[in-house]
Amino acid sequence: PETADLCYNLGIAYDFQGDHIKSLYYYLRSIKIRTKVLPTGHIDLSDSFYCISDLFLQKKDHKNSLRTLIKGHFIKRRELGKESAETEAILMRYEGVEQLHMKNDFCLE
Repeated sequence: PETADLCYNLGIAYDFQGDHIKSLYYYLRSIKIRTKVLPTGHIDLSDSFYCISDLFLQKKDHKNSLRTLIKGHFIKRRELGKESAETEAILMRYEGVEQLHMKNDFCLE
């Protein structure tokens, strides 16, 4: 888990520097490691999915942002329960990304 945490933190650092390619690489590495060493659907995976969702959102790739946000949301919801404050905040974020995605699709048609 320490190596996965290191990769996750490197992803954050590269994201702050604006290097989204390296950031995505390290977030994906953290997911790969975490899926091998942690129980299925461990809550730490959700954080990596949220960060990847943010990367896609920054690139205005709303479809992939929404897809990864949903993955993270289901993990958090299963672990924390649907009534937790954190789960509710994520749901509000999901609705915001979904509105951006729908607006973007509408504008393209």
